[in-house]
Amino acid sequence: MPTLLFHHPRDLGDDTLDPLVDALHHCALDSGLFEARAIKVATLPLSHPRQAGEKKPFAMLQVRLFAGRTQAQRLALSNALLATLNEHLTERMSATVEMVETDSATFSR
Repeated sequence: MPTLLFHHPRDLGDDTLDPLVDALHHCALDSGLFEARAIKVATLPLSHPRQAGEKKPFAMLQVRLFAGRTQAQRLALSNALLATLNEHLTERMSATVEMVETDSATFSR
């Protein structure tokens, strides 16, 4: 853990996604909260995105991690990941980051 799931418009190309996935991995690693081998990053294309009922693309990063980090650590990671998203997406679309704590007692592998 963590698992970073990047939800994006289907038409976002590999020329954007490949460097972004690498940058998200490095951002999580640079936080000092995780070992490189524990970080998972994947993309999930979204079909027919709408905002306020209008065809408008958006992106969101869901970060799943086990409990145990402080709120300050989670906020710093969230802000760093959002900055990484914004750097790679420029002004093409809005982006958000959601931190989701996974209960290790009920997590199965």
